[in-house]
Amino acid sequence: MIEMIEQAHEQLIKTIQQRMAASGGCFEDHGGFIFYDLQTPENDTHLRGITINANFKKSEEEALKALLTRLKKEERAKWSVRCHPAISSSINTLLQAAGFVGPDTYPIMTRNSPINWTYKHAVSEASETSVLEPCQALLAEVFKLEKKTAKLVISEKLFLEDRENLLAYIAEDREIRCLGLLTGTADSDIYGLYYIATDSAHRGEGLAKDLVAYLTNRAFAKGAKSVILQASSLGEFVYRHHGYTEIARYANFVFER
Repeated sequence: MIEMIEQAHEQLIKTIQQRMAASGGCFEDHGGFIFYDLQTPENDTHLRGITINANFKKSEEEALKALLTRLKKEERAKWSVRCHPAISSSINTLLQAAGFVGPDTYPIMTRNSPINWTYKHAVSEASETSVLEPCQALLAEVFKLEKKTAKLVISEKLFLEDRENLLAYIAEDREIRCLGLLTGTADSDIYGLYYIATDSAHRGEGLAKDLVAYLTNRAFAKGAKSVILQASSLGEFVYRHHGYTEIARYANFVFER
């Protein structure tokens, strides 16, 4: 189980680094923690924050404190710190003393085999630039992002040029109603699901269930041994329905003006 948690964490870090590199964002590796910033105004914690790794050492506390102080002086209103599940609770005191509120926790979930599933909706994969704009628009609406930020998250470089990554969607009546992202790297057998988004007017129609099943099965077709995700309270039911199991919980702290 410990090995699986560490593999899931490593996949998360690779995805963050890949996203920053493709979009011109900042990625700083401090050893025991990383800092990433897509340099956009939104409060989406997928786009900026700190992730503390399992190998965080007491000797790195001063460097972390300095970074936290720097972030609090930023004009942008919200920053988050995500802590590896193995991190001692002593880090809570440090973060709370710096003015970060928490922790809130959310599950890391995984599945180790394909899903036997009968699809109710046709799922497509992005292969042309024409589909990117409507997908970006839905992502912006669901996750409350600016359009320019959605373009960085769903970029041509990440999802058309890099064939390890995949943007899948369900379209009906020429409208994108659900989408999701699958990310991976050629040197990893762990793939991750991110940004599952369903048009609010079409929730409850089984779109997300079809999309999650499709992306999960595509990951295994690509050679994955496991698929991981970080579940929101809204999406957790769908993932459990598909047999994803919780292996640990991230602790998340937030500083907000």
